[in-house]
Amino acid sequence: GRNSLRRILQILLPALLIAGALLSTIFFDRLFPGARDVEIVVHRLCGNLDAENTIEGLEKAYSEGARSFETDVQRTKDGYYIIFHDGTFLRLCGINKRPSELTLKQIRALRIKNAEGQARMIPTLAEVLTKIRTSGSRLYIELKGITADEKMADDVIRMVRKRNMEDRCTLISMRYDTISYIYKNNPDIRTGLLYFFAYGKESLLDADALAVQANAVSPGLTISAHAQGKKILGWTANTRMRAHRLFKTDVDGIITDRYDIVSALQNYMNTRSDYARVMDALQ
Repeated sequence: GRNSLRRILQILLPALLIAGALLSTIFFDRLFPGARDVEIVVHRLCGNLDAENTIEGLEKAYSEGARSFETDVQRTKDGYYIIFHDGTFLRLCGINKRPSELTLKQIRALRIKNAEGQARMIPTLAEVLTKIRTSGSRLYIELKGITADEKMADDVIRMVRKRNMEDRCTLISMRYDTISYIYKNNPDIRTGLLYFFAYGKESLLDADALAVQANAVSPGLTISAHAQGKKILGWTANTRMRAHRLFKTDVDGIITDRYDIVSALQNYMNTRSDYARVMDALQ
């Protein structure tokens, strides 16, 4: 009875301990993963490094190590495509006019000032594409505002194809009808739906990626999207805490104004000790 049980335990316990140690070693990376190869996407070409959506800002972010960028495109009154975020030029240029109300020549006369007071010109999409192509970087192009229609989609795709940049560019928008149009008619062009929150099965939407407001990203959404072959990007993560949460939620990309914070966190997560990885997983 009792002696037999003691002998069995004396034999089994060391075996169980050895087996446990082996299993924990084999499955450690799965249980306590390091940082995935998450794409860090700089918001509005440069984040906080210079005047938003400018060539100078793009160049500065690239010099800091950034290799993926997000930007906004709108159509002018005479049919050109410029890089600009807001619905009007009021905040940045002091003129309460929409891009669609001014010609390219008129917009070229406007200037945006950075934090040091240096004046920057509003670039065209063609100029930004040339910079991205030359640098070997990637670009997320948000089709923005009231001109984000099928014509814009067709024209932007034509510009991307002309430069053989299909593998470098992803077209994103908050307008689902525009993204669905691209997704269905141009399967070789990468697409992304940009949104704050959604109801239902987002992973079944017509898009190659879901660019989701950071607070709306969840492990369930990430798992569901990945099961459908879609990527998840979280935006806009400008603090270490928010970026850390997105890393732990297994996203594919993080859109940020603070490339310095997110890239430093990624470096930390890739060089953590085993103990730090365990503690991170338990938080």
